[in-house]
Amino acid sequence: MNDLEVLNNSTKVAVIGMNADPKKYANKIYRKLKEHDKTVFGVNPNYSEIDGDPIYTTINDINDTVDLAVMVVAPKHGINMLEDIKAKGINKLWLQPGTISDELIAKAHDLELETIESCVLKVYYDNAQ
Repeated sequence: MNDLEVLNNSTKVAVIGMNADPKKYANKIYRKLKEHDKTVFGVNPNYSEIDGDPIYTTINDINDTVDLAVMVVAPKHGINMLEDIKAKGINKLWLQPGTISDELIAKAHDLELETIESCVLKVYYDNAQ
């Protein structure tokens, strides 16, 4: 499955590292996914809501299934979230540029998470009609 198919087949997406700043990548990704009719859950312990949408402290606080987790945090933080992502039943982990380390990839694969190393915005831009 290519990157665009992963996005197209994912209807419920968690953006880990959601940020209130519209200039930050997490916020841009969140909005772009919503434009593509995805149900999007922002995850960041520093916010309770952004633009009227609830923001979840952890992935475990989402009371719904999630098809895809998009990581937009530094690898030193992301690696500590992998077990919760797996426990939530999420099998696909999208790693934005800057979120990747050899240790994080190794742990994700040990947990049998499928990793996608790409930029959500670029995939949508490259495939715009």
